[in-house]
Amino acid sequence: MRIRSIKYKVCITIILLLTISIGVILLMTLFLGELNQGYIVFSSESVKNVDNEDIDALYQAIQEGSFDLPISYSTSQGSRIGVVQQSELFDCKIFNISVSGENPYIYNKKVSKYIVFLVSWIIAVFAISILVSQRITKPTIALLEGIKAIEKGNMEHCIKAGSSDEIGQLAEGINLMSQSLKNSFNEMEKQKGELFDKNCALQEINMELEASYEQLTATIEQLEETENKYYTLVHNMPEIVCVIKDFGEIVFVNRKVKNILGYDKDELIGRNVLQGIDADNPAALLNQIINELKHKRSITLELNLIKKNGNNVLVEATVTRYVLKGHVTGIQVIARDIMIRKEMERQILRRNKELGVLNYLSKSLNSTIDLNKVLNLVAQEVSTILDAPMCVVRLLDNSGVFLKARAFAGTFFKNEFTLELFPVINIYNDVMGKVILDSEMHSTDIIEEEWLVYELNQLKEEHERITNIVLIPLINKSKKLGLIAVGAHRKMAESDVSLLWSIANNASVAIDNAILYDNSKKYFIKTIDALIATVEAKDKYTEGHSQRVAQYAVEIAKSLKFDKERIEDLKIAGILHDIGKIGISDSILLKSGALTDFEFEQIKQHPIISKKILYPVGLSDRIIDTITYHHERYDGKGYPLGLSGHELQLEAQIIAVADTFDAITSNRSYRKAKSPDFAISELLRNRGTQLAPDVVDAMVELYTKRKDLISQIMHDEEEATG
Repeated sequence: MRIRSIKYKVCITIILLLTISIGVILLMTLFLGELNQGYIVFSSESVKNVDNEDIDALYQAIQEGSFDLPISYSTSQGSRIGVVQQSELFDCKIFNISVSGENPYIYNKKVSKYIVFLVSWIIAVFAISILVSQRITKPTIALLEGIKAIEKGNMEHCIKAGSSDEIGQLAEGINLMSQSLKNSFNEMEKQKGELFDKNCALQEINMELEASYEQLTATIEQLEETENKYYTLVHNMPEIVCVIKDFGEIVFVNRKVKNILGYDKDELIGRNVLQGIDADNPAALLNQIINELKHKRSITLELNLIKKNGNNVLVEATVTRYVLKGHVTGIQVIARDIMIRKEMERQILRRNKELGVLNYLSKSLNSTIDLNKVLNLVAQEVSTILDAPMCVVRLLDNSGVFLKARAFAGTFFKNEFTLELFPVINIYNDVMGKVILDSEMHSTDIIEEEWLVYELNQLKEEHERITNIVLIPLINKSKKLGLIAVGAHRKMAESDVSLLWSIANNASVAIDNAILYDNSKKYFIKTIDALIATVEAKDKYTEGHSQRVAQYAVEIAKSLKFDKERIEDLKIAGILHDIGKIGISDSILLKSGALTDFEFEQIKQHPIISKKILYPVGLSDRIIDTITYHHERYDGKGYPLGLSGHELQLEAQIIAVADTFDAITSNRSYRKAKSPDFAISELLRNRGTQLAPDVVDAMVELYTKRKDLISQIMHDEEEATG
C-alpha cells in the first residue's frame, strides 16, 4: 500500500464529512422558516403570528408575478411588507414577512448569518479533520516507510510510530523482526563468505590436483629423458667427473679422464684415488675433505694429480657429497685442468707488474732533467726491479766512438767503488760496440777478460760471481745514446729481458732529453759569459766581478737551504746583475772622481736597462726580478722602486750583500781594495738599514766558518761548489 493512497482516502473521508455537514446545515437553514400551506415562510421577530391573510396576499403576488419585490398589504394584525422569492435549489416559493421599517429580505439575512456560521463550521471541521488525519496517518506512514525500507534491504531502519496503540505495537514488532532479519542476514553473509572461500580453495585444490597429475606425468617422462641426457652430459663434459666411496675407491669416472690424465675410464674404476694425488699425505687430505663436507655442501681446492706418464697436472677440483637414496655414500669430484689458466694469470700478473714498474719509472724520470740524476735513477731502478747484482749505464762521448760509464748500481760493487775505475771502451773493439752499431740486444755467458766484471769476479766467491750479462742499446728516434749492461748470477728469464727492453726505451727518451737540456744549459752559460765579458771589458777593475758575486750568492743560498733550481737561478742572476751597464756611458763608468747627481741618476738606470735587455731572452721571472731589484735597500731608500722590508725579494738581497762584499774587497778606479774583515764590518754596520739582516748574518757565518773558500773566490780561483 502506498502512503499517498492513505492520504487520499483520509482526505476523501474528510470531504464527505464536510459535504454532509454542509447539507445538514443547509437543510436546517431552509427549515428555519415555517411551513405554511406548502410554502416556506420567514417572518421577522416583530411578526407574532402568520395567518391566512399573509399567505393570501403573498399568493396573489405570485399570481401577479411579483417576485423579489416588496409589497405592502394590511391584515388584522396591522400593516405588513412581504417579499416572494423563488428558490431554484429547492424548487419552492419563499415568503418573507416583516412589518414596516424592517428589512423585508428576511430569508437573505438569515442565510447570510448562517453562511458565516457554515464557513466557521467548515473551517473548524477541516482543522479538526487534519489533526485527526495526521494523528491517524503519521504512525501508519512511519510504519509503511519502515516496511518499504526493509523491502529494499535496509535492515538498519528503525520505525518510530510515536504511538502506543496497535500501530505502535506493530511498529515495535516490525523493528524486532528487522533486527532479527539483520542478524540472520549478517550471519548468512558471513556463511556465504566462508562458503565462497572454501569453494575457491576447493577449486584451487582441484586445479592443483589436475596440474600435479599433469606435472607428475610430464615429470616421469622428463626423468626418463633427463637420465639419458645426464648420462650423455656427464660423459661429454670437458672436466673429469668422478665418484669416490668414503674409503677412496673410484666407482665412476667419465671419458674426459683420458684427455687430462691419459687413463681409460675402465683403468681407474676400482682403484684408490689416493694413488693419483701428488701430496705429502693424500690420506690425511682425503679425511680432511670428508670432514669439511659434513658442514659444507661443497669444497673447491687445487690438486696436483699424477698422469699416466708420471707427469703432474694442476686441477681445480669441486668436491660435493654423493647422495644415493637419501644416504651419503661418498663424494663426487669435478676436476678441470687449470694449467693454461694459471699460466695466463702469471702472465697477467707479470705484465701488470711490468706496467706498474714502467709507470713508476716514467714518473720518476719525468721528475728531473738533470742528466746525472736520470742516469743514476735508471741504474738503481733496473738493479732493484730485476733484482740484478749489477747494472751499468754507459753513454757515447761527443765523438761517438767511446763508451764511458756514467752510472752504476748493485750489490756486486763495493761502497768505495767509483766511476773512474770503469775503463773507456772503443765501440769498434768490443762486443758492446756491436750492440751500439747493430742496435740489437746481446746476451752472453762469456765474460771477456778486458771487462771490469772479469777482474771483480776473481775477487768474489763462486755464488757471488756474474755469469750472465745482457746488453740493451739506448736509442731514441734513431739517435744512438749508449747502452745498459745488466749482470746476473744465472741466465736472465725472457720476461726479465722483455721488461729490460721496455725500461731501456723509456730511459732513452729521458736520457736524450737530459742531454739536450745539459747541452742547452752549457750553451746558455757560454752566452752569459760572453755578455759579461763584453761589459767587464770596459773596465779592468771590474773584471771577474760578476763571477765572484755569483759564487758568493750561491754559497749564501746554500747556507739558507735553497733548493738546487733556486740556486741555479741565483747563480745566473749574479752573473748578469750588471749587464745593464752596457748601456751606460764609459765616461761615467770609468770616472775616477765623485759622480754628479746627473751621472748617479744615469748609473741608477742600469737595473732597468738590464731588464729590457734580458726580458726577450726568456729567462724566468725570478731571475729578471733578482737583477732588477738588487739595488733596493732594506730601509726603502734604494732604487729603482724604493721597496723595503718584506717587500724585498730574498734573492735580490743576497745579490746586494754579495755585490757589496765584492765591491769593498776589489780595486776600483776611485779607490783601492779593502780587507775582507773590513768588508764584513761594513756589512754589519749596514745590517737592517741598507742590507737584509738574515742575509748579512748568513754571509758573516760563511766568512767565519769558511775563510779559505772566500779567499779562493776573491782571487778568482775555480772551485767546484756543486
